[in-house]
Amino acid sequence: MPHNGPAVGVEHCYISAGLCKDPAVTVTGSRVPARRAGGRQTGMTRDRIVDEALAMVEAEGVEQLSMRKLAAQLGTAPTTIYWHVGGREQLLDALVERYTSRLVASAVSGVTPATRIAAAARQIRDHARHHPQLIAVAQERGLGPTMAVPLQVALARELTAAGLRGRAAGRALRSILYVVGGFIVLEPRLARVSSTQPDSVALWNQIEDDTIDAGVLAEMRTPPDIDAVFEDTLALLIASLLAGTSRNR
Repeated sequence: MPHNGPAVGVEHCYISAGLCKDPAVTVTGSRVPARRAGGRQTGMTRDRIVDEALAMVEAEGVEQLSMRKLAAQLGTAPTTIYWHVGGREQLLDALVERYTSRLVASAVSGVTPATRIAAAARQIRDHARHHPQLIAVAQERGLGPTMAVPLQVALARELTAAGLRGRAAGRALRSILYVVGGFIVLEPRLARVSSTQPDSVALWNQIEDDTIDAGVLAEMRTPPDIDAVFEDTLALLIASLLAGTSRNR
């Protein structure tokens, strides 16, 4: 919620009384944009501030977000951010709220139940892969579930639309979430494997075993295509879950 006044003492950090006769000029020599009565800068909105902060966190990380840096990016004074949003904690909460609202509004694509369920599951993985900084913000603020649940709800709706009901539907939802979560956790670890130690691919290349199928050996002797493995795993799981609905019809 917007504040009714500026934070105490904030203005004194940017106006040097006695050194500058014009109160609209900061100690750095830049002019503070005009304000309406009550302290709000004309043309500046809460939405604009939150959107700019969101873009900054996505591009540079939450550690780089400061009121002064954000104000410079917006061409305004830090006091304007305090007027419209509040302090840094309130700003971080607003970032999570804004991004979560976009998740709620995102549509699931696909024609068949299987493709729509897969698309909903894929959104969860893509969210974790492409927005780690926002996830870090949500976790820092204790809002991780707030950000995660909208995507889970979208998946639950698709499972219900596909005909899954009761305990089986609940178990199906958890099964997909756990599989997707496993990939989310595993992928960064695979990327951090030390180059000074033998990895599983190198070890598999040393194995000669006639009791193992040649196709298995060939697969394990090459670096994994994580995206392909994810899609294969997801397709097999969804097909298994939906097979029960077909038998019950």
